[in-house]
Amino acid sequence: MTYEGPPIEFRLELLTLALRNNYFRFEERWYLQIAGTSMGAAMAPMYANAYMYIYEQQWILSKFGQYIQGYFRYIDALSILWGGSVWEASDMVQHLNQLESPIRFTSNISTTSVQFLDLEISVKEQRIPYSLYTTLMHRNTILHNDSAHPGALKKSFPRAQFLRVIHNNSERDVVEQQLKEMMERFLVRGYRWGDLLKELDEAKSACTNKMVNKAPRMVFPMNFNDVSPMVSRVIKENWKMLSSDYTLPKIFKELPLS
Repeated sequence: MTYEGPPIEFRLELLTLALRNNYFRFEERWYLQIAGTSMGAAMAPMYANAYMYIYEQQWILSKFGQYIQGYFRYIDALSILWGGSVWEASDMVQHLNQLESPIRFTSNISTTSVQFLDLEISVKEQRIPYSLYTTLMHRNTILHNDSAHPGALKKSFPRAQFLRVIHNNSERDVVEQQLKEMMERFLVRGYRWGDLLKELDEAKSACTNKMVNKAPRMVFPMNFNDVSPMVSRVIKENWKMLSSDYTLPKIFKELPLS
């Protein structure tokens, strides 16, 4: 495949500029980050992924590959299906944490179940069931219905969380129990029972009809303020005229989410 785009040297110069001039604001003061990259920087995930790719190739896959039956990574969070003993898995973690590297791992090693991101993954009768994982001390951080956030956001939030429960479960009985628990969390935060039931039905219907696999719509992002609802309304009311502009690419032919 032939590379087409700006000269690589120019791209590297831009990357160097971005990495060496990481700045962020905390409260009312500005700071220059002299190591790593700011968490909020647009390139932070790509930078971290590139770093971890080199790390895993050099220190994990090349040295412990004979034990690894499955390897999954989300940025710097790893899930490994290990073919060796528990002792050998612990030895690998200890070895990695002794390297001259800023990367340090905490581990959860088990022959029955482990937690990875927001999933609990188990081994049961030659199957690998999974479910949504929440800690016993997990606080109810659901956005309160009385908050000043956009109404559309609060309306769509329950359905998004119900879909998250459904997608992150492989067992029907666990799905129903966790959906019930999610309903209760929303009720505590001021959401109405009737609205929640409607959003739950929509979430289940979306999964049944595989509507969640539809092509995503373009998003029109904007900072929320007092006039945001007016801007959104103007776009919707005039979309027929806007979409008739022949200079717009095909991706703009459908009303964006705003």
